[in-house]
Amino acid sequence: MHFSIRIPQCKVWISLVYSMLLFSLSLSDPRISQAGLLCGDTKSAPSIYIPNFIQVMEAIAKSMVQQGWGYANITKSPVIFGLSQCYSDLSEDDCLSCFAESRTKLPRCLPAIAARIYLDGCFLRYDNYSFFNESIDPNHDMVRCSEPSGVLKDNYTRSEFSKKLMK
Repeated sequence: MHFSIRIPQCKVWISLVYSMLLFSLSLSDPRISQAGLLCGDTKSAPSIYIPNFIQVMEAIAKSMVQQGWGYANITKSPVIFGLSQCYSDLSEDDCLSCFAESRTKLPRCLPAIAARIYLDGCFLRYDNYSFFNESIDPNHDMVRCSEPSGVLKDNYTRSEFSKKLMK
């Protein structure tokens, strides 16, 4: 005995398109996990510095919406320069989510006159000088692929434990 069920082709195509839309939306990942937050040691008066910080972040936000990266600066005292960029594999929505997350977390460093945050999908930095032509900063830039091993592991574990106690 052989049964055959006929399904109209139109329903098959609608189901296929619907499934593809659900699948592609489920893979979206704004990559907002924090990889690093570095706050400068030098502080400024919050009442003077924070308004300039806000202006720079607003200008950068406009560029981020248009092109996925942006920079801005305020040259009236106190001087502040800012830069943000998403990695090229992020969608526009994921890029904006990543920037919003970095913009929310970076003010933890205020009133420091310099700070940078690295998320999995973007970065954001501000400082009191024009760093736009710097490719690397040997004092802050690093590669962190995994936890250290051997003798360094004890110092690393102790350091990470101390940081968690201080929070």
